Amino acid sequence: MRIPQPFTNLLPTLVLFPALATAIDIDCKQKIKVNDVLFNLLPLSGPHSVSWARPSPPSIQNTTYTIDICQRLVQDKNVPKADKCPNGTHVCGITEVINPGDNTSTIEEVIPIAGQYTFSGGNLDPHWTRLKTSSSHADSQSEGLRLELHGGRYGKRKQKAVIELVCLNNTEKELTTREAEDEEDSGDDETLGEVDDGAGGILHFISYGVSNDDEDVLRLTWNTPHACEDTKDEAGDGTKKGAHWGFFTWFIIV
Repeated sequence: MRIPQPFTNLLPTLVLFPALATAIDIDCKQKIKVNDVLFNLLPLSGPHSVSWARPSPPSIQNTTYTIDICQRLVQDKNVPKADKCPNGTHVCGITEVINPGDNTSTIEEVIPIAGQYTFSGGNLDPHWTRLKTSSSHADSQSEGLRLELHGGRYGKRKQKAVIELVCLNNTEKELTTREAEDEEDSGDDETLGEVDDGAGGILHFISYGVSNDDEDVLRLTWNTPHACEDTKDEAGDGTKKGAHWGFFTWFIIV
């Protein structure tokens, strides 16, 4: 059967469109390949929240940053639309003003930091960097990945999240935990949050603020064994998950 000429002209578009669509989000079901090194980040999938609290007498400002690097955050239908980030968000910041005197709180800011947004045209545009190949001398001494996520906007200002996933072994985790306990005992008014990710690692808030004239940046550090380059393949059969022929390989063969 001969395919009509107008339809054959559309074939390249139809073939490429699925690839473009799937490139929008991060597929953690496949190992992430950076500089020919594979990383299994699937155990980090799901929402993770870390907070940053600072005094604002007579109240306290507390910002909770929730991220999911593998998929879009699930909307809570019980929360008013104005009090949550829009659909498509991967990284969301919500600031509450807490009044200890009467034990009340109000939401002051809702900041969609990174995501894929159809309403504004913002693109997640994930960008991976292997730390060992970083131009920064300090980063090049570390093992792991840097992930940059985009797409958010707060008012007229662009937003970006920079997440450094740093290799963590058991000894380093013990030292990191002790350092955090020492910081809690230091008596500082400002509290930089951290949370156990439930997958053998710790997520840390580093900073949020102005990067340049029109952009704000959230910086997080994620100490995790899943950012180690020598992590053994969980399949246990000597094969690598995700090491299969892709769509374009089959397309060329056909």
